[in-house]
Amino acid sequence: MLRRRPFILTSWPASVAILLLVVAWGPQLGRTQQPTPRVPRVKVAAILPSPANDLSWTQALHAGLQQLEREGRIEYAFTESVEPAAAERVLRRFAERHPDLIIAHSGTYKDAVFTVASQFPELKFAWSSFGSRDTAPNVAAYDTPIWEASYLAGELAASVSKTGKLGFVGGLALPGCRAILNAFRSGAQRRRPELDAVAVYVGSFVDIAKAKALALSLADRGVDVMSTCGNGPARGTIEAARERKVWVIGYVYDMTSLAPDHVLGSLVWDGYRGMRQLIDDVARGTFLPAKYYAATSREAITTFQLNAAAMPALPLGAVQGLERSRQELREGTLRIPISFQ
Repeated sequence: MLRRRPFILTSWPASVAILLLVVAWGPQLGRTQQPTPRVPRVKVAAILPSPANDLSWTQALHAGLQQLEREGRIEYAFTESVEPAAAERVLRRFAERHPDLIIAHSGTYKDAVFTVASQFPELKFAWSSFGSRDTAPNVAAYDTPIWEASYLAGELAASVSKTGKLGFVGGLALPGCRAILNAFRSGAQRRRPELDAVAVYVGSFVDIAKAKALALSLADRGVDVMSTCGNGPARGTIEAARERKVWVIGYVYDMTSLAPDHVLGSLVWDGYRGMRQLIDDVARGTFLPAKYYAATSREAITTFQLNAAAMPALPLGAVQGLERSRQELREGTLRIPISFQ
């Protein structure tokens, strides 16, 4: 109910007081005030594959969910650095608490999330499908299509490379990593058709030391710009780039601070915008079974974020070429070829 301070009828004439009451309350007479409906906060639990402050894949999601929590949209609990072998146990532990939504933020959790979801059909789950559209009656998949941003990174890499040799250090040869590599190659070949990118895989998304060793070997073979797939591979490659004084592309989050003089830019996914539709659907009761939550660079949910500090070192026209491609992407005249093979 709308509450107002009462009028005190003391020395004023009664007729004046009555008139003021009619003016103040007239619009409210004959109807009952209804409280504004509030969307309930969604109880969200997330299992994360690496530390929540990894400046990469995990932090992108974690920071987005933290912002949603600050806005009062969710109550947020998480467990970080969960190995794939432990994912089923951690998911089941969360499921037993019956939150509104459980998020599995890794393609390596696929088997675990579908197993636990089948055992708790009354709960809602979402997983980062990373190129796959696999879902279940109570499992949604959300998209993190940074391969589109990888195309732009490839264009810039081709403009920057002095040796004409590009490299790629991936975690696992999952569809998403292959799409990032293929888009990086396609973007580079738009500028310099003769270019290719030598690809190596670590066999893990968290092994920084092995990634560094592989990246060093690429640099020793003349590679002077490297892209990445995976938080561990990105960190290891950045360490190698710093030592060999070559360029590297950050992964999913702005990784510039790790090597400001060598991170050319980062493939960035906005975890806040990427999660909002999913969270809103759960809050409103419109969560659709087996829904695939897509996202595109045209929506600016993913983008290639150039390291501004690197711009003075770039060839004349490299940044202008990148901006032209961004504009073409926004206008729909640039269609990025995507291949998961």
